Amino acid sequence: MGYGTTWIDENFDTTYLQLGLINLKDSGIFMCILPLSEKYGVYSGNVYKDRNANCSFDANTDSPFKGRTIEVTKTNVPIPYKYYDYTDNNGKFEMYVDSGSFTSKVLEPNNLWQACPTTQTFSINGTTDTVNQNFYLKRLIACPNLSVSIDNSRLRPCMSNTYVVNHCNTGTADAIGATVVVDFDSLLAVNSASVPYTNIGNKYTFQVGTIKEDSCGLFTVNTTLNCSAVLGTTQCVEAHIYPDSVCTPIDPRWDRANVSVDGRCLGDSVLFRIRNIGSGNMSQIKRIYCY
Repeated sequence: MGYGTTWIDENFDTTYLQLGLINLKDSGIFMCILPLSEKYGVYSGNVYKDRNANCSFDANTDSPFKGRTIEVTKTNVPIPYKYYDYTDNNGKFEMYVDSGSFTSKVLEPNNLWQACPTTQTFSINGTTDTVNQNFYLKRLIACPNLSVSIDNSRLRPCMSNTYVVNHCNTGTADAIGATVVVDFDSLLAVNSASVPYTNIGNKYTFQVGTIKEDSCGLFTVNTTLNCSAVLGTTQCVEAHIYPDSVCTPIDPRWDRANVSVDGRCLGDSVLFRIRNIGSGNMSQIKRIYCY
């Protein structure tokens, strides 16, 4: 999910509209329109990392939490509807909301964080109303939480191509000595990379180093696609980031199954492979949707 922008505009009949642009990763930019009465106000605040877990701001210990989603629900209507905003680099959010009664919350990045308070309530009665409320996220356990993606805009045979590997740590601790393992298609030859690496066959290990808590980064890999590759076919590349250990207790309801889906082109068809790569059998039937 990306970041959004909202603004107020006057409609042709002198009513007001809240217009919003939201940029969703890999999906594009979308516009959202919500009607506003003549009585609308501003809801704003900040989200902080609550270092000492006291649910209040401490200038010496707490720091802004950027990129957090704020969800506001209008409750005094037959069908409740929601507003969303995202904190900026200073942890600040601000949105225009219609008059009425609302609940609000900050969405936790994952189960390593806990919001305080979990929800808040407020009301907007007129255009002069401005409500300011802060949220705090405290660490439940010190643990990194890493994710990785790899992307290339276009591959052409006999030409060099650059892969971009993005990685993030949304956990509550720095990831020390992080590495990314990439399994390249046999038709791809790795020429160079912006970070040190080693390889065994087509499996390459890239040395990322320390990934700070609440931070993202990237590195690039220059490759050449073999001249024998058929134009338009897909070359499979898979990335995994380490450390990948789970710090939180395992939910006793989990059956230890872990379903994985991958696919490849076969002429004018696509072959999907569905595997259980977990350590336990699936306890019930599960529908798999491929888009």
